[in-house]
Order: sequence, then C-alpha cells, then structure tokens
Amino acid sequence: KTKPTLSTYLAKNYSYIIHAKVKSVERGNCNEITTVVEVKDILKSSMPIPLSQVPLLTNSSCQCPPLQPKQDVLIMCYEWRSR
Repeated sequence: KTKPTLSTYLAKNYSYIIHAKVKSVERGNCNEITTVVEVKDILKSSMPIPLSQVPLLTNSSCQCPPLQPKQDVLIMCYEWRSR
C-alpha cells in the first residue's frame, strides 16, 4: 500500500489524479474491473476528463485496494495505452 504524499506523487509521475466518488464496481471478462466514478475534481490529467460519471478500467491484478460504492477517493493512476 502506498500513502498519497507529495514525494510519492513526484516520484511516480502519474498520468492523472482525480478526486471522485465511486458509483459502482463491476468485474467483467478478461480480468477487467470497471469502476464508474463521479469526477469531482481533476488535479492532473494528460487527456480531457469530464466532470461527470466516467468508467475506469483496471486489471484485476492491480495492487490498489478494492473500491466500494459511495466511497470518496483520490485516484492516482497511469493511462492504459494498450487500447
């Protein structure tokens, strides 16, 4: 588990950082997890992110803690470029 500190942020150089509220979490095919979040604030982004509900795709092997609906979260991630 990694604490979201300034030094972590600077060392990791994330593609995007958003403050969001989790709306739903669904496990799909091919080990993908789709998390629908309501974006409240965009702190960093390498691409446009709307201030609305957006789906985030992650692999089930991701080391991040599982998210729960209605949870307020700070999401710091890398852009998935294989698609």
